[in-house]
Amino acid sequence: MHHTNRATAFVLALLIIPFATAVAQDAAAGLKAFPDFMSVRSEFLSLAITADPTRALAFQTAYRESPSGRVRVSVVQDSAAFHVQFQLQRDGDYPLATRGNIIVDRQYKTGYITRIAWCLNDDGQSWILLTPNNERTIVDYIIAGTVVRGNYRVSSLIYVFLTNPFTYLYDATRAGIDWSPVIGGSGTSGSPAVSASLSADMAGHLLAGRLDAAALALLHGAVDFSRIGEYLGIIGADASVQPVEEVAPKGTQMLSLEGGMPAKLVPARTYRPDRGLPVESVAAVLAGGAATGSVYIGILEGVAGSLPQKLVFVPYFDASGGYRIAVVDATTRQSVELTATLAQRAGGYMRLFRLPAPFARQ
Repeated sequence: MHHTNRATAFVLALLIIPFATAVAQDAAAGLKAFPDFMSVRSEFLSLAITADPTRALAFQTAYRESPSGRVRVSVVQDSAAFHVQFQLQRDGDYPLATRGNIIVDRQYKTGYITRIAWCLNDDGQSWILLTPNNERTIVDYIIAGTVVRGNYRVSSLIYVFLTNPFTYLYDATRAGIDWSPVIGGSGTSGSPAVSASLSADMAGHLLAGRLDAAALALLHGAVDFSRIGEYLGIIGADASVQPVEEVAPKGTQMLSLEGGMPAKLVPARTYRPDRGLPVESVAAVLAGGAATGSVYIGILEGVAGSLPQKLVFVPYFDASGGYRIAVVDATTRQSVELTATLAQRAGGYMRLFRLPAPFARQ
């Protein structure tokens, strides 16, 4: 019996080690791809971030080249505080909500740093907020507008995060934060890389209108739920697999934005058995699906007597490891812009059903 247990443990180790190695390799690649410009932050630390407020407020906008692209450094004022902003160039402009951007909030009177906001995704809804707390830093981690981990305390001064690369932030928080929506490196369906690749393939097919058998069956299942078995059969899912309704938002707080900037955290609405998930909580659930190898069917409430909108969602990772969500109207087969659609239905609800992605296809 003793030898049998040892043999079983050895076989399990052989199976687990390659998977764990693949996950670590994917995470390492995602970390390397995350836009960082520590040298630029370091150059302007004493000129704008720690400078006396009078001097910082007189700072003239500057531009620097970095391995991640051209960076604009500026100081912006509002009634409550002033902000040192590091913004990466995208298509000739410097949008506020760009993956890798950093906003440092400072008090007018004392010059103290009150918060650092680090943008994690180009959707403008994903941030990590760092707030000083004596010799510690409080971390609020936000994915697609939902605070998925809040009030996480790290034993590090807030200034240290500005003088170290992004990997330092990752290492300091990874024990309590799931970074997979930001850098990839996770998955449950075979190899993470293979699962992510197949999800990205399906997303591309749907958005381009080049529907293979699985994509077409998924659309049919969204229009007529009684046909969902066709999709499950095509991907080779076990006979026991059925759609699972998502009934739990990823967090109890949401991020409120003002002018595209993180403003405050507000309470999140909860799931209603008669209506589903609040629309503002849907995106965070979908973003998590990129790491778990999932696709989704959503039934979005109609307004003013209109019929519900039936949607297909395919979350996937892009080349840099950041999550993306392909959305298609199952009836019209036209692509849909997720953020705008959910904003139009603010206050509404959606029934959201999770299915396995087509990982079984060869």
